[in-house]
Amino acid sequence: MIARLLELAVTVASAQSVAHNVKRSAKAWVVKIAAGAIAVLGGGFLLSALWMVLAAHYGAILASTWIGLGLVVLGAVVALIGLLVLRERVAPPAQVPDIAAIVQNLAQEVDVNFSRKGTPTKSVAAAVAGGFALGRILTRA
Repeated sequence: MIARLLELAVTVASAQSVAHNVKRSAKAWVVKIAAGAIAVLGGGFLLSALWMVLAAHYGAILASTWIGLGLVVLGAVVALIGLLVLRERVAPPAQVPDIAAIVQNLAQEVDVNFSRKGTPTKSVAAAVAGGFALGRILTRA
């Protein structure tokens, strides 16, 4: 019975953690997309202003040529940086301990100790220590 309660607690805690992470990730993506859209609009207006200033001083053809060359160079630099970043090796993800095995071992230990007479202190200590360790693992994940 205690084993099933511990497994249920782990399942509920994992589901709540996943739901929280999904909501947080969705909110972060919405903010990033909105910021990107605003930045693109602002860049368009700045580019238009630059063209107007250059066209007033040097003519429309020369202004368009310089802006086009500048954007091609900027695109090449961004592509080069992107290739260099993608070439770097990504560190392997940190290994998460197997929570199911920890809970199963703890539950077996508690069940064994509760079935014996004269060992309630060990059972309570094992349950408290296991709950503490499980709480630490779940809050880090």
